[in-house]
Amino acid sequence: MIAKRVWGVAILGLLLMGTGAGRKPGLTPTMPKTPDRPGQSHSTPEQATPAVTAAPRPDQPAGLPVRPSPAADEITTAQQAIKNLTADFSFKIIGAARAGQDFAAQGKVWLASGRRYRVQYEQPERQLLVSDGTKRWLYLEKINQVQIQALPSVLEPNDIFLELGGGLPKLISQCRVKRLAADVKKNGIRQYELIPREGEALGFTRVLLWLGGKYLLPCRMEIEAARRVQVEFGNVKINYNPMSSAWFNFTPPAEAEVIEMFWPSK
Repeated sequence: MIAKRVWGVAILGLLLMGTGAGRKPGLTPTMPKTPDRPGQSHSTPEQATPAVTAAPRPDQPAGLPVRPSPAADEITTAQQAIKNLTADFSFKIIGAARAGQDFAAQGKVWLASGRRYRVQYEQPERQLLVSDGTKRWLYLEKINQVQIQALPSVLEPNDIFLELGGGLPKLISQCRVKRLAADVKKNGIRQYELIPREGEALGFTRVLLWLGGKYLLPCRMEIEAARRVQVEFGNVKINYNPMSSAWFNFTPPAEAEVIEMFWPSK
């Protein structure tokens, strides 16, 4: 049964399709005249921020692209070989729940260019989030429910690490990138700072990236926004074979409740 809902919801915490102040991660958003499931609570969906074209620097002629920094070039050059990426991850949102509590999750990700991803959550409960680059499916195994939603045009801060499968060219083009040389470690891990350029509405104030190895693969990411997001990566591998297009598609299980989610109209 498809239940169409007028309001869409931003990704919840660790990409669970339903953010809202005070709502427990992973639970289905509750709408008026819809019976509540046990343990659910109501919250107001957040409206996606419209994209804004970057304003040129005073020394940059209007209409010309902003010249990347040496640090941005360094990341882009090193990551050119990345076709896709798979890794174990742990995820934490500081102050994601009531009373200032944190939300934490862990699992495994498969990431590819074109905003395609497959995220298998193992903790705090088993869930699966899949995107084919156009739409995404969230399968809540515990209650056998599938939520389907078109991808938002603007990234939520919690989504940023899902862009790592094909490198970070778009994000880098929207930010001022600086290598924090003082934090370069003996094991080859480098730290970079990304700050949105003037005029860019990216939903965060700063991203810190720890990248390492020949291809500057992700080790750690911190996103500073309304809530602080921390992501740790382990067992990172690139160009996983095979990783077909079917891996980024999802067919709801038999008897699963299927719900279509919609972003709010302007």
